[in-house]
Amino acid sequence: ISNMPRSMCAASGLFNPAATDAEKSHRGIGYQCNFCDYVTRWPSHLKQHVRVHTGERPYQCHFCHNNFSLKSTLNKHLRTHADERPYRCDFCPQSFKLKCTLTEHLRTHTGDRPYKCHLCPLGFKQKSTFNIHMRTHTGERPYECHVCARSFSHKSNLVAHMRTHGGKCS
Repeated sequence: ISNMPRSMCAASGLFNPAATDAEKSHRGIGYQCNFCDYVTRWPSHLKQHVRVHTGERPYQCHFCHNNFSLKSTLNKHLRTHADERPYRCDFCPQSFKLKCTLTEHLRTHTGDRPYKCHLCPLGFKQKSTFNIHMRTHTGERPYECHVCARSFSHKSNLVAHMRTHGGKCS
């Protein structure tokens, strides 16, 4: 008989020297990240989270060799190489590789505009379009010409402006 301390999992009733993981998850005791304040009940979730800090990306695409930190992200990415489009629109014949793309598309049928500007009456179907709109209120102009230092709120305006310099992109 081992002198190693043994503990019993309250949920399963099993004795196991390594039952501390089960005990923690059943009692709600968390696992904390050594890099930040993130806490989870599940060691597997902590392992995935730590990759944010370490940069570990163990899942590789065998087509383009891009690496991913989560297997689920790799699986979504693999659809970009295949013609698999599992998310179908109920209103038209279109189908999509990603659920989020279908969700955005459905707004063309429903008219839903979930991103509302709190400074004017406009609403937007896409968060990216909303963010661009907000520049009209904030005055943000993140796209700067490296030739004359003029700045623009839209990338397309910078591209058009560059033609005035003969397309120089120094």
